[in-house]
Amino acid sequence: MIAIVLGSGMNSLTELIEIENTVAYQCFADFKILPLEGHDHIIYEARINGQEVILLSGKLHMYEGYDYGQSISPLKYVHQNYVIDHWLVTSASGALSKHIKVGEWQEVSDIITLENIKNLTSTTINRSNTTSIGATYAYQKGPALGTVAEYKMLAKLGADLVGMSMLPEQIYLNGINANYKLYSIPVCTYYPITYDIQEPSHKEVIAIAEIAIPKLTIIISSLKSTL
Repeated sequence: MIAIVLGSGMNSLTELIEIENTVAYQCFADFKILPLEGHDHIIYEARINGQEVILLSGKLHMYEGYDYGQSISPLKYVHQNYVIDHWLVTSASGALSKHIKVGEWQEVSDIITLENIKNLTSTTINRSNTTSIGATYAYQKGPALGTVAEYKMLAKLGADLVGMSMLPEQIYLNGINANYKLYSIPVCTYYPITYDIQEPSHKEVIAIAEIAIPKLTIIISSLKSTL
């Protein structure tokens, strides 16, 4: 069975699946779940083209005030209650490289961060889950992706993308020795990095993410063929 973690604005994937059962995050969380546009905060037991999937629709970002344990609690619930063969973690991001195009899914093969966050910086990438050379993702805790100076620095460090999720999920999946892939959809570009950068609104992020959903189903099908 495949578990799919959806990023910002990607809950429209639920319109393309056959839903069999739902579990709201609040059913297993012992803390308050804050509403966030583009995130349902629901686990769906469903089928895509006949294939059983578990859909984690919505993330609990650390920039919202959740700690590490709270942010990965939906993944922990799924791991403890379902037999998952493969995980697919998705996110929205900003592009820092001229080679990255807005609206085109990027497989992430490496994550860098300068954040000093307990439980996050002590675990390294599990490279056994990386089958090809993909984009490098820079994790920023948020609530902002960064300053222009930070974008320039991250680009010099080799980052192709910048975003505010992916790392907590990957740390947890490494810890349980899960098979997984990370994919991010660039919803804006900061290249070339100048001081007149315009940050996208949350609505713009959601709009581009929704357009990319049909291509996400192709990625899911490619995972199904390997199981």
